[in-house]
Amino acid sequence: MPTNKRKIKSRTIRTSGLKLHPASTNDSNKILKLLCPETCYYLDITPPETIEEVKTYLRCEQGQQWNRLAIHHPKHGLIGLIGYQIYNMGHRLIARLSYWIGQCWRGNGFAKQALNLLFNFLKNNNIYHYQALTFNNNKLSQKLLLSLKFHICKPAQSSDPESLITFERSDD
Repeated sequence: MPTNKRKIKSRTIRTSGLKLHPASTNDSNKILKLLCPETCYYLDITPPETIEEVKTYLRCEQGQQWNRLAIHHPKHGLIGLIGYQIYNMGHRLIARLSYWIGQCWRGNGFAKQALNLLFNFLKNNNIYHYQALTFNNNKLSQKLLLSLKFHICKPAQSSDPESLITFERSDD
């Protein structure tokens, strides 16, 4: 079980393509439109129906991430969110990751770009270990994590589609 959660200050992170910035309640309308039932299923959250429910999600009252970053595309605007929470696991800090891209922008490499931006930011804050969970039936997320040099450290406990797989990556 993770202990001693640590918080680092998020800031805007950008490349020539995507930009990550701390998600705010100003993003609520767009997030409400993007959070389809399928995305919520894979995030293991109840689909929000109101702006207030999105604001609760952003305040992390339903999820566990301490930092939620909006993923902005220069042409399409907000296309998803990426989140992380830092844990002190004895001798090392681990960032637990969560991410999603709006349905109409999936399959374009945006999640991979956003994760690479986040890895660079975390490395600059001396965080070199990452963890992500995915459902057994979320094959696209599994493929993405494997392409980013994650490995399975805890396989699904059953063939149940909702059984979780734990992925880890270390860059030190």
